[in-house]
Amino acid sequence: MSAVTAQRGRSPFRFRAFSLLLGGQALSSIGDQFYAVALPIALLAHPHLRTGGPTVLGTLLAGYGAARALTLLLGGWAADWAGSRLVMLASDILRAVAVAWLAALLDSPRPALTGLVAAVVILGIGDGFFSPASFAIMPSLVPSGDLQRANSVYMAAGQAISAIGPLLGGVLVSALDPSVALAADSISFLVSTASLMLIGLYRRSHPQPHAARASPDEQRSLDGERIGLWALWRTSPLLRALLLAAAAASAVFGGITEVAVPTLATRTLHAGADGYGIMLAGLSAGTFAGALASAKIGKTRTGPSAVSCISLAGLAVALLALTPLLPGEPALALATTLLALTGGGLGAGNSLLMTVFQLRLPERILGRAMSLMLLANFGLYPVSTLLSGLLVPRLGVTATLIGAGLFLSATALATLTSRSVRVVSLLHPSTESASTA
Repeated sequence: MSAVTAQRGRSPFRFRAFSLLLGGQALSSIGDQFYAVALPIALLAHPHLRTGGPTVLGTLLAGYGAARALTLLLGGWAADWAGSRLVMLASDILRAVAVAWLAALLDSPRPALTGLVAAVVILGIGDGFFSPASFAIMPSLVPSGDLQRANSVYMAAGQAISAIGPLLGGVLVSALDPSVALAADSISFLVSTASLMLIGLYRRSHPQPHAARASPDEQRSLDGERIGLWALWRTSPLLRALLLAAAAASAVFGGITEVAVPTLATRTLHAGADGYGIMLAGLSAGTFAGALASAKIGKTRTGPSAVSCISLAGLAVALLALTPLLPGEPALALATTLLALTGGGLGAGNSLLMTVFQLRLPERILGRAMSLMLLANFGLYPVSTLLSGLLVPRLGVTATLIGAGLFLSATALATLTSRSVRVVSLLHPSTESASTA
C-alpha cells in the first residue's frame, strides 16, 4: 500500500492547522447564525424602525448581497496576491467591527439608516473577500492525498451548523436580547482571527504539506503568462467544465428549494408548513450525509464522481414530480426521501468539485478560481428563484420539477465531454499524467 493511499484512510484532524481552521470557522459560523436570527428580530421590534421595518430589512439585505457579490472577484485576486490566511485575517477583523457597529446602532434609540446600510455593506465586503480565501487556503494546510477528506469534514461541519445554529440563535435572542446575539457574532469573528494567527505561528515551525498542482499541460500553458481571469478561463478547459457543472446546480437549486418545493408541499401535497419543514429537514440531512460520504467516493476518478453525484441530484429532482401520485403520508415520505437524495448528490458533488479545484489548478491562481465558482453560485441564485417564480404558475410544479431535474442531469453529464474532467483523480499528479498520456 502506498503512502498516499495509507494517508487517505486517516483523519484530517491529525493536521494541527486544519483543526485550528475548522474550530475557528465553526465558532464563527455559529455566530453568523446568531446574526441571521437577531438582525430581522432587532429591526422589526425596534421602536424607531417598527413601521418601516420590513423595508429597512430588505434594503439592508440587498446592500449586503450586492457588496458581497461585487467583491468576490477582488477577494480571489487578493488571496492570490497577499495569501489566503492574511486576507481571511483582515476580513475577520473588518467583519467584527462591522457587526459590533451594527449592534451599537440597533441598541440606540434612533439608529440612522445610512449607518445601518454602511455597516452591512462593510460586512458584505468582508464576506466577499473572505469566501474565496477560505476555500483556497485548504491545500496549504493538508497534503494533496488528504484534501478530499478534509473538504468533506469541513463542508459537513458547515451543514451541521446551518441546521443547529438558528435554533441556538433563537434561544439566545429570546432569552437575552438581539444586541447580545450580534455582540456574540462580533466576538466569534475575533475567535476566528485568533485561530488564523495560531495557524500562522504553527506553520512557521512545521514543514508545509504538498500544495495543489496543475496538470503538466495546464501548467506549461500558464507558466510565463501574467494570469488574469480571461487567461485563466481561456487556458483551462478543466475550469470551464467545472464552472459549467457548478453553475447548472446553482441555476436549479435556488428556485427548486425556494419556489417549487414549497408549492409542492402546500398546494399539491397539501402537507402545510409542517410538511414543508419535514421536506427541508430531509434536504439538509441529505446534504450533510453527502458531504461526509464524499470522503469515501471518487478517490481514483474524482471528476466523474462529482459529475455523477450532481446528475443524481438532478434525477431526484425530476422524480419529485411523481410524488402527487401517492396519497397523503406516503407522498410526503417519498418527497422527503427524494429531497434527501438531492441534497446528498449536491453535497457530495460540491465537496468533490472543491477538491478538484484545489488539487488540479495552480496554487497561485486558486483564489481567483474559487471566486469565479462562488460568483457563479451567488450570481445565479436570484436568477434561479425568479425563473422558477415565472415557470411554476405557467407550467405547473410538475413540469417545472421535471424540466429542472433533467436540465441539471444533462448539463452535469455534458461536462464529461471534457477529457480534463474525465481523468481528474486524487492520484498523485505524476501517476495521473502517466496514465492519461
